[in-house]
Amino acid sequence: MENIFVYLMDGNYPICFWKGKVSDFTDPDPKYRWLILKNDKAVGKVNEDHEAGMIQMKFSINAKHLNGPVEFKNYEAWKKPPPRRLGSKKIRCFIFQCRDIPSADEDGSSDSYISIWNPEGTKLNTRKIEDSLNPIYFETIEMLYDMADLESAPPIIFNVWDSDTDLLDSTDDFLGRAVIYLKDASTNLEFGDDESKCNTVPKPIWHDIRIGFDDKEPACG
Repeated sequence: MENIFVYLMDGNYPICFWKGKVSDFTDPDPKYRWLILKNDKAVGKVNEDHEAGMIQMKFSINAKHLNGPVEFKNYEAWKKPPPRRLGSKKIRCFIFQCRDIPSADEDGSSDSYISIWNPEGTKLNTRKIEDSLNPIYFETIEMLYDMADLESAPPIIFNVWDSDTDLLDSTDDFLGRAVIYLKDASTNLEFGDDESKCNTVPKPIWHDIRIGFDDKEPACG
């Protein structure tokens, strides 16, 4: 067996899936990984790849006929059960600007804003910047994020949209998203709980915008 599939099910229907190599999961002491799902176009329950989402898993595959049995309980990864309840952390996002985002309007520009996915499902948006492919926001948005620990924390997901208010087409256009893991972000985590330093604005860094979650996709801004 060369490939492995993970399916997200809706009843008996596999609406999204992830495909990977068995060889990537032979470590008997693995860490949690975020797997990027794809929509199953044959089923059609999820229309676009960027709507398929992600799933966090930790597993190990052992070829018993080659390596013999493995005592997984002897490895750190399996000594503790998964947490029954996730802790809630306050995330403060400093949103500065975008550059070279896709154009969505007939005049070659976009009326863009950024929405931030959050576990509570509340609407967290920046203001709209009209007629620009290099919008400047300079906004701060706070939210609560559920996580077991910082190492396995889910990424922060920024979706970029073009606002449409036309009478015949009022549906906002999806332009792309930035998927930012805390380990790759500019943060104040090194200051711990020192509020006087945590309130300092970290140095901004650029993150690529892509159509979906997959970092193998070409950047579009």
